[in-house]
Amino acid sequence: MKKKKAVTSLILIVMSVVFFSSGYMVYAMNDNSKTEEQTIHEDPMLGKIDREKLRTPEPAMRPPVTQAIEFDKPVEKEAEFSEILVTGDIVDKIKNSDKSKFDKNIAIYEKTLVQLDVPQEFRGQIENLLKKDKKIQNILPIYNFLYDNYGTIDELDKLVVKLDSGGNLADIITEYDNTSLKFVPRDFEDQYLKKLMETLSVDDIMIADRLSQKGVSKFEDLIARRQSGESWKTINSELGVINTSDQFPKVSLTRAQVNKCMQDNGLNENDAMNVLVMTSKTGKDYATVTSELKNGKKKETIYAEAYTEKYK
Repeated sequence: MKKKKAVTSLILIVMSVVFFSSGYMVYAMNDNSKTEEQTIHEDPMLGKIDREKLRTPEPAMRPPVTQAIEFDKPVEKEAEFSEILVTGDIVDKIKNSDKSKFDKNIAIYEKTLVQLDVPQEFRGQIENLLKKDKKIQNILPIYNFLYDNYGTIDELDKLVVKLDSGGNLADIITEYDNTSLKFVPRDFEDQYLKKLMETLSVDDIMIADRLSQKGVSKFEDLIARRQSGESWKTINSELGVINTSDQFPKVSLTRAQVNKCMQDNGLNENDAMNVLVMTSKTGKDYATVTSELKNGKKKETIYAEAYTEKYK
């Protein structure tokens, strides 16, 4: 039986945009009743470029070129800080790491616990590092980086030790990327995919594929657990995977937005999409990102600066 890449009834194309931490993947959704929108599934993926199937939205549906680009991100949880109580020796450790920013660092830590939905056992790992006098300003950027890349809690200790010992975050990101297996979405038989999608979402399938290639569990076992009703938070916490979200990271943008970025910055299509993905991760506008890249700043440095700034 002929095989197709990813979800048969939904996905028309696979485009590789290799830029940060191994790259990104673009999917065009097969829904002619809506605006043709490109969805970049943010993860280390590689694939064949098929520009012929990149279609422009109908004029009536196309957003104005001046419209701000909107990116799909996991919905941030409301911070129930009354339930996130940091006390005792952990407070002292955070305070001693930087007394001038004590209140701010406590607030950032509490917010991170909520927004990244940190399981209790992972929180314990973070606080064990604090007890070993590792700085909260070094722990949280690494945790967030691993969250974005489906890293494991065991990797947290190793990378934090490197950073806390005077390492450079950009170098750590580069080394992690170079030593990690690239994620290549597997080929699925049509009928098998259709059967999976009777009970699972595209996100479920992509998460299971991502985790299986990470080597933490077999794809079939992950699918069976999800079909039995277990949440990804339960599954991933048990497997030691830091990202416990039930949504596969993705960025959505339209052809008009890509064209505008190309025209405004003198970029080709691939570079424009790379830049747009980077803006979603760093919070910078695409003119700034483009300028930094053209001036020789490495992409890993741009990302490292963004993670550092977030927890500064």
